[in-house]
Amino acid sequence: MRSGKIFYDRVVKLSVETVKYKDQMETNGRNGKEQHFLASNLRHLRKSMNMSQEDLAARVGLNRGNIASYEKGTAEPKVCNLFRLSEVFGVDPRQLVWTDLTKHQPSANGHSPEVHRFTKEMRQTIAQFEAKANELQAVLTGLHTYYQYKKKTMDDLPDETRLMLSEFEKLYEVTQELMDSHAALIELIKRKCSC
Repeated sequence: MRSGKIFYDRVVKLSVETVKYKDQMETNGRNGKEQHFLASNLRHLRKSMNMSQEDLAARVGLNRGNIASYEKGTAEPKVCNLFRLSEVFGVDPRQLVWTDLTKHQPSANGHSPEVHRFTKEMRQTIAQFEAKANELQAVLTGLHTYYQYKKKTMDDLPDETRLMLSEFEKLYEVTQELMDSHAALIELIKRKCSC
């Protein structure tokens, strides 16, 4: 339960930071609309790193057409692809979208000076969830092993005890199914986001 609260707190903190960040972002002069810089930033950062659209596409697992569409502004990347792009360029995903990075000089290694803290935090959070899931799975396996041992060594059990054992077995099956789903979800997130 504690890890759920920690995750919730991190999501709330990131949401608050994003709102503050959006409030500080640049706006265009007409109608005060929010200005998105994704297309120009991708083109600028890719060129500053001397990469072709094909090179960038290969690094993030897309095709050249996807990158061309993003740079033209005719399509927007999925969230996981946005994280991959931000990681390649070494910038926070929010800055890739909301800040005009063409005004910033890239560092010697071709990266913008902004850091991609969010993706690092995301990887750490996923690793923490995975470690906790592994720990809980070990506890569950140990309990079930102990239950199986006791069940074999006990003869002639009263009906109430048999009923409790039957309920325990059902509870174990449901819990194991939840653990399997949890592990599959963690693996899916790791695969999709290359975390």
